[in-house]
Amino acid sequence: MKKTLTAMGVMGLVLQANDALARELDDRGDDGASFTGRPGENYEGDANAVRGAGAYDQYIFTTSASGLGSFEEWSAATSGAGLAGMAAADHICQLEASGAGLPNAGSYVAWISDSQNDAYCRAHGLYGTKDDDCGASGGLPASAGPWLRTDNQLFGGDLPGIVEDGEVYRPVDLNALGSPFFFPERVWTGTSADGTSSGFHCNDWTASTSGTGSDLYLGLTGDTNATVVNWTQDDILACDQAARLTCLSTASSGMGLPPMAPYTSSDRRGFVSSLSGPARFSEWQLPGGGTPGQMGLSGSDAADQICRSLASDAELDRSDDFKALLSDDTTSVYQRFDFQNRWYRVDHVKIVENLGNLFEPGEDILTNVALDEQGLPLVEITDVWTGMDTQGTSLANTCSGWTSSSPNQATSVGSATYADLRMIFNDVKACSTPAHLYCFSDIDEISTYSFQREDFYD
Repeated sequence: MKKTLTAMGVMGLVLQANDALARELDDRGDDGASFTGRPGENYEGDANAVRGAGAYDQYIFTTSASGLGSFEEWSAATSGAGLAGMAAADHICQLEASGAGLPNAGSYVAWISDSQNDAYCRAHGLYGTKDDDCGASGGLPASAGPWLRTDNQLFGGDLPGIVEDGEVYRPVDLNALGSPFFFPERVWTGTSADGTSSGFHCNDWTASTSGTGSDLYLGLTGDTNATVVNWTQDDILACDQAARLTCLSTASSGMGLPPMAPYTSSDRRGFVSSLSGPARFSEWQLPGGGTPGQMGLSGSDAADQICRSLASDAELDRSDDFKALLSDDTTSVYQRFDFQNRWYRVDHVKIVENLGNLFEPGEDILTNVALDEQGLPLVEITDVWTGMDTQGTSLANTCSGWTSSSPNQATSVGSATYADLRMIFNDVKACSTPAHLYCFSDIDEISTYSFQREDFYD
């Protein structure tokens, strides 16, 4: 069965995704076993020592260069005289890959689509559209990927997993040299989350004006601090605005990924609730039936019960130790959690080194909390109740201590879409608006059951 998913910030653009994104998690295991971790997780070595060694040669990065929707006008494209549109974009990517010493620099292409070509096909080194199997005689190709960021952390799995199942682990917020962008950046893509052309491509990437009247020139962009959908399908810009490019290699040695580091007993987990509802948490329907209110709970206590019920339903270990990551009128998030130790998503991708990173500008938020308790990506309603500002300070009004669903009251929501301070404060919404909860474990250890990638994704 298929369902239609709509990306945040883009009106009228839809994609199809499988309901069965991930298998149910099994965190029940014998004490003493150890996690194997994700490929590239916690890689501590010198990224440049790995590059060029022939082992890991598929990278993805965001260009240092930026420009308008006509790529031939970018200063970085001047050495490619006569190149325009996609060819100019690919030339820019190859120049930056070569300058950074990335292997197979000539294989890099920009993650962009136009009226004749889908980015999905281009990532395979081909042309054409998915509907036409990218011009391949043996059916739709599916061999591209996985890709590493330029710090040797895993960006995503193979391309079908990325565009069909939302299997994106970390944002592409590094340039070719591995240096981070300190603010979220727009990247031209023209590409919907399924890897096909959105129809917004700045007149095949030749327009650098916004146009007039019915002849508007627009381009779809992604966000460098996003995963799942919004890394490629986030917002539409006029073509006279500046954005960067996402570049990826189409070459592969067929070798494995970087070594995986073990998880430790002090690591904790976080997810975004599959349930959503107004800010009166006592009335939310729990997965096992009933409401927190029927258990005599309200406010933050009701939110904590929602998190624990969801964790239990997903068979996450120590489900009773989960709490909602929020503040209320009397208690701040700093009083509700021990901020030490690392937090991971339920697919075991690290979110932060410690919880304080979520509230400190310039600190490293490694990925967003985009997966629910079952490992499914959140792509429709991405608002999350928080009741605090970006520094974690409680707001004066948190929907009467999370007991009101009145449309006449409002408080802050974060967005599960982004891996930056927008996770905590992205907007102010009426208390009657549906939103989710962040659920984080607040314990000294988590299950040490050994797992593999296949335990989480089909």
